[in-house]
Amino acid sequence: MTTSANKDTDASAPVTAPHALPRVGQQRRWRPVSVWLAVALVSTSGLIAVSVLRMVGTEEYLAVGTRVEVGTVIDRSDLTTVRITVDPALKPIRASAADDVVGKFATVTLVPGTLLTQAQLTDAVVPSRDIALTTGS
Repeated sequence: MTTSANKDTDASAPVTAPHALPRVGQQRRWRPVSVWLAVALVSTSGLIAVSVLRMVGTEEYLAVGTRVEVGTVIDRSDLTTVRITVDPALKPIRASAADDVVGKFATVTLVPGTLLTQAQLTDAVVPSRDIALTTGS
């Protein structure tokens, strides 16, 4: 019994790939323009990230920790600190100014969880709802 080989295939012919493959040991050429472009892109991205982090940085501000009625003297135990990013339209008091706030009077009822502002404080005695002001005659 004899076998016949396919006439279209030649065992001695080299097999070629559909696209060119790099040879083993062949080094790639570095293009200076590509390297500088990559360095510039990474540097620019880093600068943008730093500027965004500066803009959205958080800081500590004073907030109300316990309910404070109108006319009540504010004590250190009434305050708490929160770390937030403040909108320029808001005017909260920084946590570092807590000593300036203690001993002032509340001009409005302060509710726990609200940011503390200068408009809510005064140095003058504020009458509470229970006290009636009378004029001396």
